[in-house]
Amino acid sequence: MTRKDELLIAFDDAQTHAWESIEYAIKDLTDEEALYQHPAYGDVTPEGGHPPAGTALWHLVHLQNCYDYYNLGIRSRPNKPEEIGTTGAATVAEAVAKMKWSRNELRRSVAALSEEQLDEALGSGRTVIELVRASIRHDAWHSGQVVMSRRLWQNRG
Repeated sequence: MTRKDELLIAFDDAQTHAWESIEYAIKDLTDEEALYQHPAYGDVTPEGGHPPAGTALWHLVHLQNCYDYYNLGIRSRPNKPEEIGTTGAATVAEAVAKMKWSRNELRRSVAALSEEQLDEALGSGRTVIELVRASIRHDAWHSGQVVMSRRLWQNRG
């Protein structure tokens, strides 16, 4: 098995594997639940185009925007890509659809690379493989954050 094969398996697992994935974290997520903002985030200045900070919806929009930027970084290598605007979402269904589409586009870009291209430098100074590994860790981080947000919503009162 190649490094790229292993990388793509881990990438896919972060999306769909059992309870350790974003799909598990968002299973049956409602719009009301997704927009719940715990008081601990009440003083966080909202980012332009993003849902309120700390909400499950914020995490989904953030992931989608990161996937777009990572994909642009891979396609622009070795140049650093221009910053991109935020693509927001008003509902869970919209956020999930956009997130999955952007994630699939990123996966297609990675799958199209040769083994040697995994070691090419990006505009950030990291290599492609370092970026993809970071993306997998990033998925795990935000999956856990969504689960925590849901627990806070369930115990809000």
